[in-house]
Amino acid sequence: ALGLLGLMVSAQVCLTASEYWLGYWSGLDPDVQSSKRHYLYIYVGIVAGTVCLTISRAVTSFLVLLGGALELHNGAFKGVLYASMRFFESNPTGYLFSFFFFFFGTDYNKKQTFLFPNICIFVHVSNCFTLIVHPVLVIDSAGRILNRFSKDQWVVDEMLPYVTYDAIQS
Repeated sequence: ALGLLGLMVSAQVCLTASEYWLGYWSGLDPDVQSSKRHYLYIYVGIVAGTVCLTISRAVTSFLVLLGGALELHNGAFKGVLYASMRFFESNPTGYLFSFFFFFFGTDYNKKQTFLFPNICIFVHVSNCFTLIVHPVLVIDSAGRILNRFSKDQWVVDEMLPYVTYDAIQS
């Protein structure tokens, strides 16, 4: 966590240094600006350092957050798997789980065999829904952009109807 904080601070310092160096360089005489190339090399070095630190900061924060989420998920999953039946009978959510286990004829000791197929079905249905809805959203967005462009260009006839759904339905 301290390494991540150090990366964040150093990336911000590099970004500020690049802005400062660009301001310093542009404030010099035009003859000095164009005659000496080391100003450009210093600026490119600072920008390259900023890019490297920003990428490493993103990767490090992803790995730290992924590790924390994994620990949290494993702890919660272990707590549900090793919970006693008393919890499922006294807690309203646990009561619903035990009702569904009883309704589908699933053994209490095999909770994961009941949940896994249903989770898979949910993931597949949501993926199919995304594949159906996503092209419609892209077409609608493109239609709105083209309409806006045609209005900005003072074109009298419109390139596309106001809403692409009207064209699809007719």
